[in-house]
Amino acid sequence: MDLVLDRVRLTYPDGDGVLVAVDDVSLTMPSGTTTALLGPSGAGKSSLLAVAATLTPPTAGVVRVGPDVVSAPLDPGTEPGDAAGRRGRRRAR
Repeated sequence: MDLVLDRVRLTYPDGDGVLVAVDDVSLTMPSGTTTALLGPSGAGKSSLLAVAATLTPPTAGVVRVGPDVVSAPLDPGTEPGDAAGRRGRRRAR
C-alpha cells in the first residue's frame, strides 16, 4: 500500500509565535519503492519523517497508508498520546 502525505504541516511553539518545520507538503511514496529526502540542515526532513512514521501528529493534513488515515491533527486542547483527541484516525491493517 502507498504511503500518502496530504497537505501536511507541522509547527512547534517558539516563544510568542510558532516555528513552521513542514509547510503544506503532499507526496505519495508507492509501495515497494525507496524514497530519499534531500535538503539542507533545518529544512524539515527529520520532522517530515517523524510525521510520516506517525511519531509526531501533524498540525494540519493527514497521513494515509492505502485508504486508511493513520495520522491526523489532534483536537485542540489535547496532548500527543491522548487517543481521545485523535480525529478520525484508525490503525492500518
